Amino acid sequence: MTYQILAEVLEKILENLNDDKNTLFSCMLVNRYWCKLAARILWSKPFHLSYSPKLVRSYLPFFPSDSKVTIGLQSNQKSKPPLFDYPSFIRRISVYYMCCGIRSYILDIQFRDQGETKQQRRYTDAEWILFTRQTQNLSRELFKLFLTKSPNILSLNLAMQERDFCLRENPNKFLALDRYKSAKFALSKLRQFSSGGEGKKFYEILSKYCHNIRSFNIIYNFGDYCKFENLIKSQKHLEHLQIHHMSSLNEILNSLESQSNSLRTLEFWDCVFNDSSLESVSKCFKLERIIFHYCSNLTAELLYPLSFTKFQNIKTIYFRFKERLDHKDRPIDELANLIENSKFSLNDLYIQGIGYPSIRIFQAIVNCKNLQKLSIQIQTLGEFPLLLHIMNNCTKLHSISVQENPKFFAENFFLPPNSGTIGNSMDSYLDANEFLPQISQILDDNVRHLVLNLPNCWITPETLRDFLFNCKANLEYLRWQSFDNIQLFVDIVEDYGRIKGKEIKYGNWKWEQFRDNVGPITLDVEFYNRDLKPYSRWEQEFILQQNLIDLLR
Repeated sequence: MTYQILAEVLEKILENLNDDKNTLFSCMLVNRYWCKLAARILWSKPFHLSYSPKLVRSYLPFFPSDSKVTIGLQSNQKSKPPLFDYPSFIRRISVYYMCCGIRSYILDIQFRDQGETKQQRRYTDAEWILFTRQTQNLSRELFKLFLTKSPNILSLNLAMQERDFCLRENPNKFLALDRYKSAKFALSKLRQFSSGGEGKKFYEILSKYCHNIRSFNIIYNFGDYCKFENLIKSQKHLEHLQIHHMSSLNEILNSLESQSNSLRTLEFWDCVFNDSSLESVSKCFKLERIIFHYCSNLTAELLYPLSFTKFQNIKTIYFRFKERLDHKDRPIDELANLIENSKFSLNDLYIQGIGYPSIRIFQAIVNCKNLQKLSIQIQTLGEFPLLLHIMNNCTKLHSISVQENPKFFAENFFLPPNSGTIGNSMDSYLDANEFLPQISQILDDNVRHLVLNLPNCWITPETLRDFLFNCKANLEYLRWQSFDNIQLFVDIVEDYGRIKGKEIKYGNWKWEQFRDNVGPITLDVEFYNRDLKPYSRWEQEFILQQNLIDLLR
């Protein structure tokens, strides 16, 4: 009984190391039992961890003879019988990573046979077509092997990061899913799926085979010719849906009503909402995260259904607008109502690029008592008192990021007083010497991350010194902008670190390059306690191995 418990604990521990191939290799050398467990985890997603030609070579003994003839790539050397049935361990497949490993294997054979290096090799058009065809054939046979041997594939990613071959036209032509009888069984437990290509037939087949997908990503959809709505409707418990680069969204949005009781996360990335409606989204009452990143046509009419919906469990609201909208289309009231209705559960709020005054939104944020992360854009100086009110009222905040509207900055910009130049209006100048001391008194000790990305805000070294030494917050990251000599800020930060006993890590900026610069310069710095200095990678691996040994003794 004790051995069984320890075995289960060991298996859970090793599963948490699934991305650390070096540690898993070391675990395989302990004994036979450790070797079996580590090998099963290591070979569950081998191409995610390495592109080595040895991976493909390890699968060659498992190919049937007809597959070897099809790919036309047979090893000339006799290999030892494999220790394990490696194809049966596969659980996660990424076609892009798999193709990278196959390319590496084909190139390794060519270089070895012809005595060339990668730098010397130059392909003609005909040779490149042949190379692509070999990659496709081997990928198809390898995918067929996985479907035949693996009892259950949990993750399948068809998205290609390169557009030179394979999946742009039709993934079914490439993977030939309908040809394999074992595909229905192997994909029946699929949990994560990322699309790629324009194969309508392929997704119809998946909608018949896969009914347990929890996470669905629609990525790199060229031309919007796919029909994803049937695949969405066929799922029993879809929890996460992410959509990229699409403009024909009506059918997908209508299909969301079938998942209204299970959907937890809904994300739109760089999508265009043309004559679309979010009425079906408003019926997904169990949503926890809703994200619109760099999307077009996020108008008041589009967001109107969400403004009257009370999402009881919503934790994240994220809006990154792509363009400025006309006055009548600005969704100020709709966003404010959405925030107001989510005030009891909201933890993370991000609103950027809105491009116009949003005092109504600031007033709604004040009532979000459980807010932990806030990223907001300042449009007018009149919003700063409300920002201070938010900092004072939302006591659970630990990350605050304040950006200034670039257009507002461009219209009102002028150099600081010591430059001898005056801008458009002193009323539009934001004097950090007045508001930053107020922030230092208001910030709660929970705040760890503070970003003041305000190009129209002149922060002096003296103001920064007073802020750091009077601030109650135990900051771990601080970012600000200024016009002054960078070395003055470095001296203040170093003094603060010595007095407070903190280690300092600077950002990518080099103060020598900006010593005499009078323009706005962004500075960022990290603070951490000296006894909590991050370990290096080898130190982390050593401590982890020691903990494993102590646990199993």
